[in-house]
Amino acid sequence: MSDAAEAITSSGAHRPVDAIERLCALGLSESGVLGSTGVEQHRQRLRDGVIGPQALDEYAASLERIAAQAGVGTHGIPVNFWDVCAPEMRRAHYDEYLMARTLAQPDFQPYLALLGRAFDRFAAMKSGADTVAATAVATALAILEDASAYVRAGHSTRMIRALPWLDQPQQALVLWQQILTGSTRRLPLIGLEVIPHGVWGRFNVTTMWQYARGTSGERAALWGVSGFHPDYVGPASNNNQIEHMAISAVTQRVFHVPALALSTVEYAQWKLQPGVKEGEARADTALNQAVARDFLPYYSVDNPTRSTEWLAEALRQPASQR
Repeated sequence: MSDAAEAITSSGAHRPVDAIERLCALGLSESGVLGSTGVEQHRQRLRDGVIGPQALDEYAASLERIAAQAGVGTHGIPVNFWDVCAPEMRRAHYDEYLMARTLAQPDFQPYLALLGRAFDRFAAMKSGADTVAATAVATALAILEDASAYVRAGHSTRMIRALPWLDQPQQALVLWQQILTGSTRRLPLIGLEVIPHGVWGRFNVTTMWQYARGTSGERAALWGVSGFHPDYVGPASNNNQIEHMAISAVTQRVFHVPALALSTVEYAQWKLQPGVKEGEARADTALNQAVARDFLPYYSVDNPTRSTEWLAEALRQPASQR
């Protein structure tokens, strides 16, 4: 805890200047990054009476607790990532203050630690420090092992409560996919979300990386395709294979959609949608089949390593050899 925070705790005082100083000490941007609120806007809200001194003090304290729990490893999650009121948050009646207060609750501490480990793995992969061990595939599967341990330990699954009927393996897979990219899919014509994440979809490592770099862009493409044999990638434009791998696993295991049905969808998209290349459809089909054959039959939250090692090895080889 910062000296300013300790002073407030010991004295019981709530002075606005202390809260502002604490936000600055945490590294919060003055004017905001990629839509984050920023110190200047918090200060203005305070002057306008939109928020009170105690609310801002509680916000600073919440961010301190969040940063302490999630800022593990070499690469801490940027504090500006937490200082956001995204559209999906507003739809769920959250603002940055309520979300910070929620995440600072004791039952979210293991979740924050999980996010911190996941981002540390992703950032290490992006740094290219170990291009052999830290491929996109190896990093994504290591995050699955972390998510499996989290679920196995019985920690809170409030962040995937949109699907309360899931068993533990399904919970771990949905949480994993949420942390990787937080993306979803919608059923054709009716638009119903197949993998609903709601307000929790933004808590993924690719969005965190955008705040670390201060640039936006296509989140799924940030993973890259290292660790995949070209048979599972196809054309260079097919750069979202980590996202595809996780969504395929969730679709097959959680919603019981067989790989054959997914392959039919890939074929239909190639034939009917302009811009979809045959090589892309073939690579996506091969990846669906690898998930069905080399991962899901062996996956469990008690021993995820067996399945992750088997899948990683399969994805390094030509699809024709499987």
